[in-house]
Amino acid sequence: MFVNLTSLRSFVPVLVATSLVFSSFANADAKIFKIKSKPVDDVQVSEEVSVPEADNAAAPKKQATKSDFFKKVEKLKKESASPKEPKKSAMVVESAKGAFDEYGISVEEKTFPKSSGDVPVHVLRVNLNAGKVVPKIVLAEGRLGSKATLTKICKNFGAVAAINGSFFDAKTYAAVGYLMIDGKPIQAPLIVKARTTFGIMSDGSVMVGKPKFRRRIRPEGEFFSMIDGINRKCSGGEIIIYTEEFGKSVTIPEGGLGFTFNGEGLVTGIVKGKANIPETGGLLLVTSNHVHRFKNTAEGTKIHFTQTLMSPWDKARDAFGSGMLLVSEGKVSFDQTREEVGKYLMGSASRTAVGITADNHLVMVVADGRGGSYKGVDFDEIAQIMVDCGCTDAIALDGGGSSTMVYNGEVLNTPSDKGGERKIANALVLIPAGAAK
Repeated sequence: MFVNLTSLRSFVPVLVATSLVFSSFANADAKIFKIKSKPVDDVQVSEEVSVPEADNAAAPKKQATKSDFFKKVEKLKKESASPKEPKKSAMVVESAKGAFDEYGISVEEKTFPKSSGDVPVHVLRVNLNAGKVVPKIVLAEGRLGSKATLTKICKNFGAVAAINGSFFDAKTYAAVGYLMIDGKPIQAPLIVKARTTFGIMSDGSVMVGKPKFRRRIRPEGEFFSMIDGINRKCSGGEIIIYTEEFGKSVTIPEGGLGFTFNGEGLVTGIVKGKANIPETGGLLLVTSNHVHRFKNTAEGTKIHFTQTLMSPWDKARDAFGSGMLLVSEGKVSFDQTREEVGKYLMGSASRTAVGITADNHLVMVVADGRGGSYKGVDFDEIAQIMVDCGCTDAIALDGGGSSTMVYNGEVLNTPSDKGGERKIANALVLIPAGAAK
Protein backbone atom coordinates (compact mmCIF):
# COMPACT_ATOMS: atom_id res chain seq x y z
CA MET A 1 0.00 0.00 0.00
CA PHE A 2 3.05 2.26 -0.29
CA VAL A 3 4.30 3.99 -3.45
CA ASN A 4 7.98 4.23 -4.39
CA LEU A 5 8.92 7.80 -5.34
CA THR A 6 12.16 6.78 -7.03
CA SER A 7 10.38 4.53 -9.49
CA LEU A 8 7.01 6.28 -9.60
CA ARG A 9 7.53 8.09 -12.88
CA SER A 10 8.40 4.91 -14.76
CA PHE A 11 5.88 2.54 -13.19
CA VAL A 12 2.72 4.56 -12.61
CA PRO A 13 1.80 5.14 -16.31
CA VAL A 14 2.14 1.43 -17.07
CA LEU A 15 0.37 0.25 -13.95
CA VAL A 16 -2.51 2.68 -14.32
CA ALA A 17 -2.99 1.72 -17.94
CA THR A 18 -2.84 -1.98 -17.25
CA SER A 19 -5.32 -1.60 -14.40
CA LEU A 20 -7.81 -0.20 -16.93
CA VAL A 21 -7.27 -3.17 -19.24
CA PHE A 22 -7.34 -5.81 -16.54
CA SER A 23 -9.92 -4.40 -14.15
CA SER A 24 -10.20 -7.71 -12.35
CA PHE A 25 -6.83 -6.99 -10.77
CA ALA A 26 -7.85 -3.60 -9.38
CA ASN A 27 -10.09 -2.49 -6.56
CA ALA A 28 -11.33 1.04 -7.17
CA ASP A 29 -12.36 1.42 -3.53
CA ALA A 30 -8.96 0.46 -2.11
CA LYS A 31 -7.11 3.07 -0.08
CA ILE A 32 -3.96 4.34 -1.76
CA PHE A 33 -0.82 5.36 0.12
CA LYS A 34 1.36 8.35 -0.55
CA ILE A 35 5.02 8.27 0.36
CA LYS A 36 7.64 10.86 1.12
CA SER A 37 10.92 8.99 1.42
CA LYS A 38 13.56 10.32 3.81
CA PRO A 39 17.06 8.87 3.16
CA VAL A 40 19.26 8.36 6.18
CA ASP A 41 21.68 11.08 5.03
CA ASP A 42 18.88 13.61 5.72
CA VAL A 43 18.53 14.74 2.11
CA GLN A 44 15.12 16.38 2.05
CA VAL A 45 12.60 15.20 -0.53
CA SER A 46 10.11 17.92 -1.29
CA GLU A 47 8.08 16.01 -3.83
CA GLU A 48 4.93 14.28 -2.59
CA VAL A 49 2.90 12.34 -5.11
CA SER A 50 -0.47 10.65 -4.80
CA VAL A 51 -1.54 7.87 -7.13
CA PRO A 52 -4.79 8.43 -9.09
CA GLU A 53 -7.67 6.07 -8.60
CA ALA A 54 -8.12 3.21 -11.08
CA ASP A 55 -11.04 4.89 -12.82
CA ASN A 56 -9.28 8.26 -13.27
CA ALA A 57 -10.16 9.64 -16.69
CA ALA A 58 -6.74 11.27 -17.00
CA ALA A 59 -4.92 7.93 -17.04
CA PRO A 60 -2.36 7.51 -19.85
CA LYS A 61 -3.72 6.15 -23.13
CA LYS A 62 -0.83 3.73 -23.59
CA GLN A 63 -2.22 0.22 -24.02
CA ALA A 64 -0.44 -2.61 -22.26
CA THR A 65 -0.55 -6.28 -23.06
CA LYS A 66 -1.20 -8.97 -20.51
CA SER A 67 2.40 -10.15 -20.82
CA ASP A 68 3.64 -6.58 -20.14
CA PHE A 69 1.60 -6.48 -16.98
CA PHE A 70 3.00 -9.71 -15.57
CA LYS A 71 6.54 -8.73 -16.51
CA LYS A 72 6.15 -5.59 -14.39
CA VAL A 73 4.67 -7.57 -11.52
CA GLU A 74 7.49 -10.12 -11.62
CA LYS A 75 10.08 -7.35 -11.72
CA LEU A 76 8.54 -5.69 -8.65
CA LYS A 77 8.50 -8.98 -6.76
CA LYS A 78 12.21 -9.54 -7.45
CA GLU A 79 13.13 -6.00 -6.39
CA SER A 80 11.08 -6.13 -3.19
CA ALA A 81 12.91 -7.08 0.01
CA SER A 82 9.67 -8.11 1.69
CA PRO A 83 9.38 -11.91 1.86
CA LYS A 84 5.61 -11.90 2.15
CA GLU A 85 3.68 -9.65 -0.21
CA PRO A 86 0.57 -8.11 1.40
CA LYS A 87 -2.63 -8.26 -0.58
CA LYS A 88 -2.89 -5.05 -2.63
CA SER A 89 -4.63 -3.47 -5.56
CA ALA A 90 -2.73 -4.13 -8.81
CA MET A 91 -2.10 -0.38 -9.04
CA VAL A 92 -0.11 -0.17 -5.84
CA VAL A 93 3.67 -0.47 -6.05
CA GLU A 94 5.72 -1.68 -3.07
CA SER A 95 7.68 1.22 -1.63
CA ALA A 96 11.46 1.22 -1.91
CA LYS A 97 13.16 0.90 1.45
CA GLY A 98 15.51 3.71 2.43
CA ALA A 99 19.25 3.11 2.18
CA PHE A 100 20.74 1.32 5.18
CA ASP A 101 23.31 3.25 7.21
CA GLU A 102 26.46 1.82 8.83
CA TYR A 103 24.33 0.33 11.61
CA GLY A 104 21.99 -1.52 9.25
CA ILE A 105 19.20 1.02 9.86
CA SER A 106 16.97 2.65 7.26
CA VAL A 107 14.42 5.41 7.82
CA GLU A 108 11.34 6.22 5.75
CA GLU A 109 8.46 8.67 5.95
CA LYS A 110 5.14 7.53 4.54
CA THR A 111 1.58 8.80 4.52
CA PHE A 112 -1.55 6.89 5.46
CA PRO A 113 -4.51 8.51 3.68
CA LYS A 114 -7.75 9.02 5.59
CA SER A 115 -10.82 11.14 4.96
CA SER A 116 -10.15 12.87 8.27
CA GLY A 117 -6.64 13.86 7.09
CA ASP A 118 -3.57 12.05 5.77
CA VAL A 119 -1.48 10.68 8.66
CA PRO A 120 2.35 10.91 8.70
CA VAL A 121 3.90 7.48 9.31
CA HIS A 122 7.55 7.04 10.31
CA VAL A 123 9.21 3.67 9.67
CA LEU A 124 12.59 2.62 11.06
CA ARG A 125 13.81 -0.71 9.72
CA VAL A 126 16.73 -2.63 11.22
CA ASN A 127 18.57 -5.44 9.45
CA LEU A 128 19.27 -7.69 12.42
CA ASN A 129 21.27 -10.02 10.18
CA ALA A 130 23.97 -7.34 9.93
CA GLY A 131 24.62 -7.53 13.67
CA LYS A 132 25.59 -3.85 13.83
CA VAL A 133 23.15 -2.90 16.59
CA VAL A 134 21.63 -4.70 19.56
CA PRO A 135 17.92 -4.16 20.35
CA LYS A 136 17.47 -3.55 24.08
CA ILE A 137 14.62 -2.78 26.47
CA VAL A 138 15.65 -0.18 29.05
CA LEU A 139 14.18 1.76 31.96
CA ALA A 140 14.28 5.54 31.55
CA GLU A 141 17.00 6.16 34.13
CA GLY A 142 17.91 2.53 34.73
CA ARG A 143 15.44 2.02 37.57
CA LEU A 144 11.76 1.27 37.93
CA GLY A 145 9.56 4.34 38.33
CA SER A 146 12.04 6.69 36.64
CA LYS A 147 11.02 8.86 33.69
CA ALA A 148 12.72 10.73 30.87
CA THR A 149 12.14 11.84 27.31
CA LEU A 150 13.14 9.40 24.59
CA THR A 151 15.90 11.76 23.48
CA LYS A 152 17.34 11.68 27.01
CA ILE A 153 16.99 7.88 27.19
CA CYS A 154 19.02 7.56 23.97
CA LYS A 155 21.76 9.69 25.53
CA ASN A 156 21.65 7.67 28.76
CA PHE A 157 22.30 4.42 26.94
CA GLY A 158 24.28 5.58 23.89
CA ALA A 159 21.50 4.46 21.55
CA VAL A 160 21.52 5.18 17.82
CA ALA A 161 17.73 5.05 17.61
CA ALA A 162 14.70 4.21 19.73
CA ILE A 163 10.92 4.17 20.07
CA ASN A 164 8.83 4.51 23.21
CA GLY A 165 8.06 1.28 25.04
CA SER A 166 5.16 -0.36 26.82
CA PHE A 167 2.28 1.15 28.77
CA PHE A 168 3.07 2.49 32.24
CA ASP A 169 1.28 3.81 35.30
CA ALA A 170 0.92 7.59 34.94
CA LYS A 171 1.43 8.10 38.71
CA THR A 172 4.20 5.64 39.58
CA TYR A 173 5.76 5.24 36.10
CA ALA A 174 5.94 1.50 36.74
CA ALA A 175 5.46 -0.63 33.64
CA VAL A 176 2.08 -2.27 33.11
CA GLY A 177 2.37 -6.01 32.60
CA TYR A 178 5.46 -8.17 32.34
CA LEU A 179 8.93 -6.61 32.24
CA MET A 180 12.25 -8.44 32.04
CA ILE A 181 15.68 -6.84 31.56
CA ASP A 182 18.94 -8.78 31.21
CA GLY A 183 17.17 -11.99 32.17
CA LYS A 184 15.93 -10.51 35.46
CA PRO A 185 12.18 -10.19 36.07
CA ILE A 186 11.53 -6.54 36.96
CA GLN A 187 7.75 -6.83 37.10
CA ALA A 188 5.61 -9.94 37.14
CA PRO A 189 3.02 -10.71 34.48
CA LEU A 190 -0.69 -10.78 35.16
CA ILE A 191 -1.71 -14.00 36.85
CA VAL A 192 -5.13 -14.40 35.28
CA LYS A 193 -4.16 -13.99 31.65
CA ALA A 194 -0.89 -13.78 29.75
CA ARG A 195 -0.66 -10.62 27.67
CA THR A 196 0.93 -10.21 24.27
CA THR A 197 4.65 -9.76 24.83
CA PHE A 198 7.61 -8.55 22.77
CA GLY A 199 10.79 -10.42 23.59
CA ILE A 200 14.46 -10.17 22.67
CA MET A 201 16.21 -13.53 22.86
CA SER A 202 19.73 -14.16 24.14
CA ASP A 203 20.96 -14.52 20.53
CA GLY A 204 19.55 -11.09 19.56
CA SER A 205 16.53 -12.41 17.67
CA VAL A 206 13.08 -11.10 18.57
CA MET A 207 9.72 -12.73 19.20
CA VAL A 208 6.07 -11.72 19.62
CA GLY A 209 3.66 -13.95 21.49
CA LYS A 210 1.95 -14.83 24.77
CA PRO A 211 4.45 -16.59 27.03
CA LYS A 212 3.30 -18.92 29.76
CA PHE A 213 4.70 -18.38 33.24
CA ARG A 214 5.14 -20.45 36.36
CA ARG A 215 6.17 -18.66 39.54
CA ARG A 216 6.25 -19.93 43.08
CA ILE A 217 8.22 -19.47 46.30
CA ARG A 218 9.19 -22.01 48.97
CA PRO A 219 11.39 -21.37 51.99
CA GLU A 220 13.19 -24.52 53.21
CA GLY A 221 10.86 -26.47 55.48
CA GLU A 222 7.75 -24.66 54.22
CA PHE A 223 5.08 -25.24 51.58
CA PHE A 224 4.98 -23.65 48.13
CA SER A 225 3.23 -20.28 47.85
CA MET A 226 2.28 -18.27 44.78
CA ILE A 227 4.01 -14.94 44.15
CA ASP A 228 1.33 -12.34 43.45
CA GLY A 229 3.58 -9.67 42.04
CA ILE A 230 7.04 -8.18 41.64
CA ASN A 231 7.89 -4.53 42.31
CA ARG A 232 4.36 -3.19 42.57
CA LYS A 233 2.21 -1.76 45.31
CA CYS A 234 0.75 -4.40 47.62
CA SER A 235 -3.05 -4.30 47.53
CA GLY A 236 -3.52 -6.56 50.56
CA GLY A 237 -3.67 -10.33 50.99
CA GLU A 238 -0.64 -10.82 48.73
CA ILE A 239 2.95 -12.00 48.58
CA ILE A 240 5.15 -9.50 46.75
CA ILE A 241 8.87 -9.47 45.93
CA TYR A 242 10.74 -6.16 45.82
CA THR A 243 14.16 -5.55 44.27
CA GLU A 244 16.36 -2.47 43.96
CA GLU A 245 14.56 -1.45 40.75
CA PHE A 246 11.49 -0.60 42.84
CA GLY A 247 13.26 1.87 45.12
CA LYS A 248 15.11 2.08 48.42
CA SER A 249 12.32 1.10 50.81
CA VAL A 250 8.79 -0.23 51.17
CA THR A 251 6.24 -0.20 54.01
CA ILE A 252 5.08 -3.59 55.34
CA PRO A 253 1.29 -3.64 55.98
CA GLU A 254 0.22 -4.10 59.60
CA GLY A 255 0.41 -7.71 60.68
CA GLY A 256 2.70 -8.63 57.83
CA LEU A 257 6.38 -9.46 57.68
CA GLY A 258 9.26 -8.63 55.41
CA PHE A 259 12.09 -11.08 54.74
CA THR A 260 15.25 -9.54 53.27
CA PHE A 261 17.39 -11.95 51.27
CA ASN A 262 20.75 -11.82 49.51
CA GLY A 263 21.77 -12.77 46.00
CA GLU A 264 21.89 -16.47 46.94
CA GLY A 265 18.35 -16.38 48.29
CA LEU A 266 19.37 -16.65 51.97
CA VAL A 267 17.22 -14.72 54.47
CA THR A 268 19.33 -11.94 56.04
CA GLY A 269 16.68 -10.30 58.22
CA ILE A 270 13.01 -10.21 59.27
CA VAL A 271 11.44 -6.75 59.45
CA LYS A 272 8.18 -4.90 60.13
CA GLY A 273 6.95 -1.42 59.26
CA LYS A 274 9.22 0.51 56.89
CA ALA A 275 11.88 -1.79 55.43
CA ASN A 276 14.93 -1.05 53.32
CA ILE A 277 15.32 -3.01 50.09
CA PRO A 278 18.80 -4.57 49.67
CA GLU A 279 20.83 -3.57 46.62
CA THR A 280 21.47 -7.25 45.89
CA GLY A 281 18.83 -9.87 46.46
CA GLY A 282 15.60 -8.25 47.60
CA LEU A 283 12.74 -8.23 50.06
CA LEU A 284 9.89 -10.70 50.34
CA LEU A 285 6.71 -9.01 51.64
CA VAL A 286 4.18 -11.37 53.21
CA THR A 287 0.81 -9.96 54.33
CA SER A 288 -0.90 -11.08 57.54
CA ASN A 289 -3.10 -13.78 56.00
CA HIS A 290 -0.03 -15.57 54.59
CA VAL A 291 2.34 -15.20 57.54
CA HIS A 292 1.47 -18.67 58.86
CA ARG A 293 3.08 -20.15 55.77
CA PHE A 294 6.43 -18.71 56.84
CA LYS A 295 6.44 -19.55 60.59
CA ASN A 296 9.66 -21.60 60.25
CA THR A 297 11.45 -19.06 58.05
CA ALA A 298 14.35 -17.64 60.07
CA GLU A 299 17.61 -15.85 59.23
CA GLY A 300 19.81 -18.12 57.17
CA THR A 301 16.85 -19.97 55.65
CA LYS A 302 17.21 -20.66 51.96
CA ILE A 303 14.29 -19.36 49.87
CA HIS A 304 13.69 -21.16 46.61
CA PHE A 305 12.21 -18.94 43.93
CA THR A 306 10.64 -20.45 40.83
CA GLN A 307 9.78 -18.02 38.07
CA THR A 308 9.93 -19.90 34.82
CA LEU A 309 9.04 -18.79 31.34
CA MET A 310 7.99 -21.81 29.34
CA SER A 311 9.90 -22.61 26.14
CA PRO A 312 10.85 -20.83 23.92
CA TRP A 313 10.52 -17.79 26.17
CA ASP A 314 12.97 -19.28 28.66
CA LYS A 315 15.69 -17.96 26.34
CA ALA A 316 14.44 -14.36 26.52
CA ARG A 317 16.94 -11.70 27.60
CA ASP A 318 14.55 -8.72 27.57
CA ALA A 319 10.77 -8.61 27.31
CA PHE A 320 7.82 -6.35 27.93
CA GLY A 321 4.12 -7.06 27.74
CA SER A 322 0.73 -5.33 27.98
CA GLY A 323 0.70 -4.59 24.27
CA MET A 324 -1.97 -5.57 21.76
CA LEU A 325 -1.31 -8.22 19.13
CA LEU A 326 -1.63 -6.52 15.73
CA VAL A 327 -0.25 -8.98 13.18
CA SER A 328 0.11 -12.75 13.22
CA GLU A 329 1.41 -14.88 10.34
CA GLY A 330 1.45 -11.82 8.09
CA LYS A 331 -2.23 -10.95 8.60
CA VAL A 332 -4.08 -8.30 10.58
CA SER A 333 -5.14 -10.01 13.81
CA PHE A 334 -6.17 -7.25 16.22
CA ASP A 335 -9.19 -8.26 18.31
CA GLN A 336 -10.53 -5.79 20.87
CA THR A 337 -12.39 -8.44 22.87
CA ARG A 338 -9.52 -10.91 22.99
CA GLU A 339 -7.02 -8.21 23.95
CA GLU A 340 -9.44 -6.72 26.52
CA VAL A 341 -8.89 -3.21 25.21
CA GLY A 342 -11.03 -0.58 26.89
CA LYS A 343 -13.11 1.80 24.77
CA TYR A 344 -11.03 4.75 25.98
CA LEU A 345 -8.04 3.32 24.08
CA MET A 346 -9.91 2.80 20.82
CA GLY A 347 -10.32 5.27 17.99
CA SER A 348 -7.74 7.32 16.13
CA ALA A 349 -4.62 8.49 17.93
CA SER A 350 -0.84 8.48 17.70
CA ARG A 351 0.30 4.86 17.61
CA THR A 352 3.62 3.04 18.11
CA ALA A 353 4.22 -0.54 16.99
CA VAL A 354 7.09 -2.97 16.56
CA GLY A 355 7.26 -6.08 14.41
CA ILE A 356 9.51 -8.58 12.69
CA THR A 357 9.72 -9.71 9.06
CA ALA A 358 10.45 -13.19 7.74
CA ASP A 359 13.93 -12.06 6.67
CA ASN A 360 14.77 -10.93 10.22
CA HIS A 361 14.24 -7.20 9.85
CA LEU A 362 13.01 -5.40 12.95
CA VAL A 363 10.36 -2.81 12.00
CA MET A 364 9.64 0.10 14.36
CA VAL A 365 6.74 2.38 13.41
CA VAL A 366 5.21 5.59 14.77
CA ALA A 367 2.05 7.05 13.23
CA ASP A 368 1.40 10.66 14.25
CA GLY A 369 -1.94 11.81 15.65
CA ARG A 370 -3.89 14.82 16.86
CA GLY A 371 -2.30 17.15 14.33
CA GLY A 372 -4.04 20.14 12.81
CA SER A 373 -4.82 18.25 9.60
CA TYR A 374 -4.94 14.64 10.85
CA LYS A 375 -6.22 12.65 13.83
CA GLY A 376 -4.05 9.53 13.78
CA VAL A 377 -4.90 5.85 13.19
CA ASP A 378 -6.80 3.15 15.05
CA PHE A 379 -5.48 -0.31 15.96
CA ASP A 380 -6.73 -1.96 12.77
CA GLU A 381 -5.04 0.73 10.69
CA ILE A 382 -1.68 0.51 12.46
CA ALA A 383 -1.94 -3.26 12.04
CA GLN A 384 -2.44 -2.83 8.28
CA ILE A 385 0.56 -0.49 8.17
CA MET A 386 2.69 -3.19 9.82
CA VAL A 387 1.49 -5.76 7.28
CA ASP A 388 2.35 -3.37 4.46
CA CYS A 389 5.83 -3.04 5.96
CA GLY A 390 6.25 -6.79 5.53
CA CYS A 391 5.78 -7.84 9.16
CA THR A 392 4.82 -11.42 9.92
CA ASP A 393 4.20 -10.55 13.58
CA ALA A 394 3.68 -7.19 15.29
CA ILE A 395 2.59 -5.72 18.61
CA ALA A 396 1.26 -2.29 19.59
CA LEU A 397 3.16 -0.37 22.24
CA ASP A 398 2.10 2.69 24.24
CA GLY A 399 0.55 5.43 22.10
CA GLY A 400 -0.93 8.91 22.33
CA GLY A 401 1.48 11.52 23.67
CA SER A 402 4.03 8.79 24.42
CA SER A 403 4.49 7.89 20.75
CA THR A 404 7.99 9.01 19.80
CA MET A 405 10.76 7.94 17.42
CA VAL A 406 14.37 9.12 17.69
CA TYR A 407 17.18 8.54 15.19
CA ASN A 408 20.70 9.98 15.53
CA GLY A 409 19.52 12.33 18.26
CA GLU A 410 16.64 13.71 16.19
CA VAL A 411 12.94 13.28 16.94
CA LEU A 412 11.53 12.10 13.61
CA ASN A 413 7.82 12.33 14.38
CA THR A 414 5.65 15.09 15.81
CA PRO A 415 4.67 14.14 19.39
CA SER A 416 1.04 14.99 20.09
CA ASP A 417 1.60 16.57 23.51
CA LYS A 418 1.62 20.37 23.30
CA GLY A 419 4.89 20.50 25.21
CA GLY A 420 6.66 18.20 22.77
CA GLU A 421 8.28 14.98 24.00
CA ARG A 422 6.51 13.30 26.88
CA LYS A 423 8.55 11.74 29.68
CA ILE A 424 8.15 7.96 29.50
CA ALA A 425 9.08 5.00 31.70
CA ASN A 426 10.79 2.59 29.31
CA ALA A 427 11.87 2.27 25.70
CA LEU A 428 13.09 -0.04 22.97
CA VAL A 429 16.53 1.20 21.96
CA LEU A 430 19.17 0.21 19.40
CA ILE A 431 22.70 0.21 20.82
CA PRO A 432 25.84 -0.18 18.66
CA ALA A 433 27.00 -3.79 18.90
CA GLY A 434 30.44 -2.83 20.20
CA ALA A 435 28.99 -0.71 23.01
CA ALA A 436 26.28 -3.14 24.17
CA LYS A 437 26.96 -5.01 27.41
